[in-house]
Amino acid sequence: MLQSNIEHRLQQLHDDYTGADPFPHVVIDEFFAADYAERLLAEFPPFEAGNALTEMGKLGKKSVNKDIEAIGDAYRELAAYLVSDDFINVMQRITGIDNLIAIPGGAGGTHESRNGADLSPHLDYNYVDYGGEALHRRLNVLFFLNKDWSPEWGGNFEVHSDPQHPGKNAFKKFAPDFNRVIVMETSERSWHGYDQIKLPDPDSQSRKSISIYLFSRTRPEDQLAPRHSTFYAMRPLPDHLKVGHTLTAEDLQSIKTGVSKRDRWIMHYQREVLRFSAKAEKSEKKANWLLRKLEKHENAKGASLLQKLTGGGRGDGD
Repeated sequence: MLQSNIEHRLQQLHDDYTGADPFPHVVIDEFFAADYAERLLAEFPPFEAGNALTEMGKLGKKSVNKDIEAIGDAYRELAAYLVSDDFINVMQRITGIDNLIAIPGGAGGTHESRNGADLSPHLDYNYVDYGGEALHRRLNVLFFLNKDWSPEWGGNFEVHSDPQHPGKNAFKKFAPDFNRVIVMETSERSWHGYDQIKLPDPDSQSRKSISIYLFSRTRPEDQLAPRHSTFYAMRPLPDHLKVGHTLTAEDLQSIKTGVSKRDRWIMHYQREVLRFSAKAEKSEKKANWLLRKLEKHENAKGASLLQKLTGGGRGDGD
């Protein structure tokens, strides 16, 4: 399934991964054997077969199909490989992270993004509940299936250092080339996304990828953070929008799109606050109810013990 030389490159890939800025990541070209990569592309599911709803329940330009095994023979083989000891061993040797866990059918899927789509810089959610445990999210492994892709078409995968402060932010871009894999750390510093897709033939072209997420039961103390959902940072305005510049129709649309997107995320986070507040209040009420029950139980036990010590409330006499 893999290119035959991957095994011999693992030490170099490990060095590239650990030495990368602004956080550990590595780009691996020609990851799968050529014929197998072709099979994955040939069986890639149609856009309509996935879920094109955004995290806020709106119809978007990206379709996600999480049921990899149901897509076709090549994807059944992929699903089995992604939870195998062979794959986990390769990822552990590249990243140096021990005891990685793959969730069969539970994390990842195919992603198809159409013209105009983009993905703002973001940090991924950091825990998943599985088998009664809260597992730490540790790695994103992204497989790209786009032949003859030009970087000018956008959709370039980005890694950012600090997109919340654009003046200090440093970033790199990687085209989503065919049979390219990107392995990246998932942490509180792993800001990533992709720039807007601008295809010359939107009716016949799209950006195709497969993602898989890996987890662990523990992680280094200095990487721990409270549980959170995905955090987004909105892109800054284009550099050419300066004092004295005359706005074009495209400029105005860019500003409106950015403001609208930021407003939607503000509303999303407000709903998240309300949801967690309601959950906390419900837990507090349940805890108070349990405390009252416990107090009643302890009071009843105390009264029963007092009765025994005093002879059941009867006088002893002389």
